[in-house]
Amino acid sequence: MALTGLLINACGKRTEAESSTQTPPKASEANTEIEMSAEAAKIGGIEIGEARLSAIQGQLQVPGVVGNTSNGRAIVTSPTGGKIINLTVGVGDQVKRGQVIAIIQSADLAKAAADVTESQRVVITANGSIRESEAEVNLALSHLKSARAVLERQRDLAKAGAFSQPSLQEARKAFDQAEAEYDKAVKEDVAHNVKLARYERMYPLGLVSKEQLDTERLEHELDQIDLKKKKKSLEEARKSLDREKQISEKNLLNTKEIQVAEADHRAAILEVEHSKIKLSSARSGLSSAQKGVQASRESYRAQSGGGSSSGSTIVVVAPISGVITERTTTLGQAIERTTEIVQIENLTSVWVTANVSEKNVSKARRGAAATVTVESFPGRIFHGVIEVVGSRLDPKTRTMPVQVAVENPDRALRADMFAKVNLGVGESSSALTVPEGAVLLDKEQAYVYTVSGTTKYKRVDITIGRNANGLTEVKSGLQSGQRVVVKGAFEVKSQGKRAELKDE
Repeated sequence: MALTGLLINACGKRTEAESSTQTPPKASEANTEIEMSAEAAKIGGIEIGEARLSAIQGQLQVPGVVGNTSNGRAIVTSPTGGKIINLTVGVGDQVKRGQVIAIIQSADLAKAAADVTESQRVVITANGSIRESEAEVNLALSHLKSARAVLERQRDLAKAGAFSQPSLQEARKAFDQAEAEYDKAVKEDVAHNVKLARYERMYPLGLVSKEQLDTERLEHELDQIDLKKKKKSLEEARKSLDREKQISEKNLLNTKEIQVAEADHRAAILEVEHSKIKLSSARSGLSSAQKGVQASRESYRAQSGGGSSSGSTIVVVAPISGVITERTTTLGQAIERTTEIVQIENLTSVWVTANVSEKNVSKARRGAAATVTVESFPGRIFHGVIEVVGSRLDPKTRTMPVQVAVENPDRALRADMFAKVNLGVGESSSALTVPEGAVLLDKEQAYVYTVSGTTKYKRVDITIGRNANGLTEVKSGLQSGQRVVVKGAFEVKSQGKRAELKDE
């Protein structure tokens, strides 16, 4: 025991002697104030903030992959077969929705356009048939009215047992009118014949269109029909005039005249019925022709993809705005209906698919906040929201896909990038926080730099907790409202190291 005590005393004296010859120990960095001028702080990009109470949520870090959203990728194909006669974009080009991508010439579309023209011609013909039938109905009704009047007059004369002077003047007036109408119809027919002959000479020279020629031919046909009707009316007026003259000369009305009037009346009724049937048929023909036009137009629209087209050409436009990432066709290439022309990607917003392990699936909640980082942009945090939580585990990896919608306005995130995803889990709670950029690590010890005055900084060791939305929870070491360096903390640390080297 005595020997041991002597050794301890000797060692203690030796230690004191050695200490007297060494440099005094430096103060702990945590207790050392670092001074920087306001100018140096400005040059170093130092920013000051406060520790404050914030709502913060726990996070679960999982791996993920960047991908396109459902509306962020488009494969542009041709709506019909044909040949590419113009390509306006190449790989890497920025395009806007509705911008012209390509122009395609199609024989199938040309046939569909011809079908539309033919169906329209049928409608014109059907309209002409209706006008003709309506004229026949009106004429038949006029004949019926006239026949009924004659019949009633003849019957009245017979009942009265007297003879009446026939209305010779009215018959003559009707004859004169019928004759004038017939002469007018003859003149119109002659004029249209001349015009039709001129159009038939001009059409082969391309001076008039096929539609104009067809319309003139239709007018000529209608003139012929009208001329026949007017001639028939004139003949009937002449017969009526002759009959009235005979009645006037005989000054009597016999049974034969009544029978003739009745026969004329029956014939007029049949003529009205026949003309109405013909009009109904013409209207049915017009309805069918109009349906034919609609069907041919729908066929044309289907073959043109509903886009801008004219005759045999189709204008293919971009369905979304974005960047051309692939072009698989060339100018002059013959293509089929489903041939891919280009691919367009729009990365202004992306899906980041996170793979959550089976044991943590219950922590992922739709609508929770999430942050994303990628190796290509170290230190940058992309913010998003959980939009979709999968319904089935991957049987190989035993993970659940969770899709996070992330805004990507500068298109920094690209499809198929690997990412680290921090998913917000659990309920939010109030906690003392500082921005993530304020926290530094010395091995396992977290610390921040507090600020006193405007030029003095001091390291303060803290205990940290959760990280979320760019904030770090501070469990101990700081008080709410305490000023800390939130940006440029590493510059303050470097300034402290330089000060230490000067002291040494």
